[in-house]
Amino acid sequence: QVTMILITGTMQSGTWAADVPNPAAAQPTGTTVPLYYVIVANDDDDLSPEMAKVRDWVAERYRVSEKSLEPALAAAEASATKLGFDPLLIVAIMAVESSFNPRAVSNMGAQGLMQVIPRYHQDKIGKNKSKYALFDPELNVRVGAEVLHEGLRRYGSMQRALQYYNGSLRDPNARYTRKVMSIKKHLLTAAGRGPMATRVTLTPAG
Repeated sequence: QVTMILITGTMQSGTWAADVPNPAAAQPTGTTVPLYYVIVANDDDDLSPEMAKVRDWVAERYRVSEKSLEPALAAAEASATKLGFDPLLIVAIMAVESSFNPRAVSNMGAQGLMQVIPRYHQDKIGKNKSKYALFDPELNVRVGAEVLHEGLRRYGSMQRALQYYNGSLRDPNARYTRKVMSIKKHLLTAAGRGPMATRVTLTPAG
């Protein structure tokens, strides 16, 4: 088994290298040694080791297939890296919003894993997309993460950003934030992290 190392780029599109030992180096001069190298790939759809643990936990907890989760979790990692979020926060939002059902539709018209309402976020979805575009896990997660980032830019705190995401800025108890952070705490444990980084300071709604 050979360990691959990411040299440049991302897990999805980058340059990889492997330190492969040469068994012929220890042979006497003139010896011919056939070399057979087998590179073993990790079939986790470009998930980090941490996210692969989360995938296993989510699959068992929410009774969804591991394979169906992988595109959404990979998209969560990609969007989190781009926007400066903890990817487990995005996963926690998916859990609260849809229980990881990519075909979920609310009575308000919210669609997909992160329950995005298309008429409010057409600028993020893109032009000429079909009315079913948000049922694509990767697109849905990207747009959902951008909506959260928009809330953070507007309101300056993660609590307010989460309440904005849920459309409940005026909730004095910040119930949506509490729910998301409670799920994130479980995800942190599943990922092998400690209970760190789970705290969001809750403030009264203004």
